[in-house]
Amino acid sequence: MILLVLGIALFAAAHLATAFDVDLRRRSIERFGPDGHRGVFSLVVLAALAAIVFGWRGTDPVFLYAPPAWSRVAANVAMAIAFLLFVASGAPSNLRRWLRHPQLLSVVVWAAAHLTANGDLRSVVLFAGLGAWAAAMIPILDRRDGEWVRPERKPVVGDLVVLAITGVVFFGVRFAHPYFTGVSAAF
Repeated sequence: MILLVLGIALFAAAHLATAFDVDLRRRSIERFGPDGHRGVFSLVVLAALAAIVFGWRGTDPVFLYAPPAWSRVAANVAMAIAFLLFVASGAPSNLRRWLRHPQLLSVVVWAAAHLTANGDLRSVVLFAGLGAWAAAMIPILDRRDGEWVRPERKPVVGDLVVLAITGVVFFGVRFAHPYFTGVSAAF
């Protein structure tokens, strides 16, 4: 459990540091160069993710609550929405016109979906921790970045591409979920 908590803390700290200290990124780029900065940041995030994965898998599940019978279906619907938000965050789609932080919102939805379907302590620590981090980042980034200028309307074909990619990713992750988590994501 300690490794899981440390991984979540490192992941959150790495992202929060540049949100709170605007000059930190600039100083890091000056010191390491653009590629070096990306490399150092990526290594820290990968180390955090490794700690999260190994910490979660190395912790025995201690059940805190029994998820309701409908939770699996609700979690799968919420996960489709989370994947849509995540895919749309990096693609030219009209969803970006309505949501300033679709990627962070996808993490919040992902966390809520998993908290609905999982009642064990390690899952609560993981999903509540990362969900709280993402929810906290939204107002922090809003304050840091100032007023939001909505992107211009995009062609509908971009939205269709986002939907198609979302479908492929959603079903691919559902298929692979038991192999990398040890837990089925079936309805």
